[in-house]
Amino acid sequence: MKVLIVAAHPDDETLGAAGVIQHHVKQKDEVFCVYFTDGVSARIFKNENERQKQILIRKKNFINVSKFLNFETNFKFNSRFPDNKLDQIPLLEIIRNLQEVEKFFQPNIIYTHSENDLNIDHQIIFKATLTVFRPNYKKKIRKLCTYEVPSSTECGFKSFSPNYYLDISKYWQKKIKAFKLYKEEILSYPNSRSLKKIISLMETRGAEIGYKKAEAFKIIRETF
Repeated sequence: MKVLIVAAHPDDETLGAAGVIQHHVKQKDEVFCVYFTDGVSARIFKNENERQKQILIRKKNFINVSKFLNFETNFKFNSRFPDNKLDQIPLLEIIRNLQEVEKFFQPNIIYTHSENDLNIDHQIIFKATLTVFRPNYKKKIRKLCTYEVPSSTECGFKSFSPNYYLDISKYWQKKIKAFKLYKEEILSYPNSRSLKKIISLMETRGAEIGYKKAEAFKIIRETF
C-alpha cells in the first residue's frame, strides 16, 4: 500500500498520526507526507530575522522527524502557502497542489485533518483532500481517514467520533520521541500539547477499545 499523510503544518503528522505511520512502515507500506504551510510565520516575532530563523528550525525538525519515523517527503510540494491564511487562498490552488502530490505518489490510503478542527488551515486541508480524492473508478483509493490534533480538534467543540482505532502500545514511546524533535512546540501542562496530555489522550483512546494506548481516526470512506 501507498499511504499519504496530508498535514497543514509540520508537526501535525506527528501529533495526529505518528503511531499509524509506524504501523504502516512496519507493514512495509510506503508512507509519504506533505504539508502546506510553515506552521510558524503567522506568529508574532520581534523581527523578520527571528521569523525566518523559526521557519528554518521547523523545517529542519520536520526533516529529522521524517528520518526518525521513516516516511518520505518532497519539498517541491511542501509549504507553498501562508501560515494560518489558507482561507485567503483560492481553494482551487490548494487542490491543484495536492493533485500534483496525487499524481506523483498515487496513494491508496490517505490520512488528513478533521473537518471540525478549530484551526482554519486544518479545515481547508480537509476540504481540499476530500475534493482531490473524491470517488473515481480510475483511482485505487482504499481508505480515507481523518486524525485528531491536540489543541485544534478538541477546541473546535464539535464531536470527533472515531470509528477506527490503532493499538499503539508498541509505538507510543517513539511518537513522544518524534514530537520532542519539535521541542519549540512542546507546551507546559495542562496544555493539550504538553507531553503529559498527549500521553493522556493516547491512554483515553486506548481505554475506549480496551488497550493501554491508541490513536483514533474517523473513516470517511473505505472500499474493499
